[in-house]
Amino acid sequence: MKKILLLSILTVGICSCNLDINTDPDQPTDVSAALIFPAIPNSIAAAVGDGLYNYAGFFAQYYEQRPESNQYNDISEYNFTESSQLIDRSYRAIYAGALQDIEEVKARTENTSDLYAATVLRAYCFQLMVDNMDQ
Repeated sequence: MKKILLLSILTVGICSCNLDINTDPDQPTDVSAALIFPAIPNSIAAAVGDGLYNYAGFFAQYYEQRPESNQYNDISEYNFTESSQLIDRSYRAIYAGALQDIEEVKARTENTSDLYAATVLRAYCFQLMVDNMDQ
């Protein structure tokens, strides 16, 4: 009986150690501005190179698709609604991606060059939104 009691006390004592099994090392809770900053041009490039490139290309008549093609029917017929995925995806990449990261960088950085670069990128994001979405 003493052996079972001793074994149960040892088991409880060993298991009550402070283990960080619920902490994910791949998802840090606090990051520096130097790690957030590279995501800003990436979000802007995703918006400009994805939907806004095709959208602007058809309006500027840089290219046209053949009538039997079905890839860009909505764009070539200028069939846009407020819930169009083409513009909405680009809007989300700029607003929820780049602009949110810019605000994080401006709040966390002490480096003036990062602050000025974030301000210039913020102005460019707003220019893209005004030019393409009237926001």
